[in-house]
Amino acid sequence: MRSDVVLATISDERNDSIRGITVSDYQDILSIKDKEKAKKAIAEMDYHRFQDRYIKPFLFPDHRFAKHYKNGFSMMASGFC
Repeated sequence: MRSDVVLATISDERNDSIRGITVSDYQDILSIKDKEKAKKAIAEMDYHRFQDRYIKPFLFPDHRFAKHYKNGFSMMASGFC
């Protein structure tokens, strides 16, 4: 997998920006010696990945999400219910 592929996005509401966690960032997290710090970083990435894919598509009033990150996976999956 290419190292620039974005695995998750994290929005910063304070300055209205969104940053991506790439494969390269994840590999850097895995090399952290402090395992508790690494666990927290992975947990944050997982939270945002699932939040963006499965929850936020149903909460479109967030203008930053609609502008910066579009994912139709949950919308399509909910159509089959």
